[in-house]
Amino acid sequence: MFEAQQDDVANVEVLDLTGRVLYTRTAAVASGENTLEVTLDGVATGLYLLRVRHNGETATTKMIVE
Repeated sequence: MFEAQQDDVANVEVLDLTGRVLYTRTAAVASGENTLEVTLDGVATGLYLLRVRHNGETATTKMIVE
């Protein structure tokens, strides 16, 4: 979940801890709070990084796949 300042598109990536991109998606977002679904079928359990780029800003957070 993240908050957008304006209607636009966001780029979403899931990376492993070596920096390899496992998933990428571009999604339309609305001004305000947004929730984007990420489907990680076939990805092993473990720790990953979720990176969202929107409106010139980048946010990265840790994500655990169980």
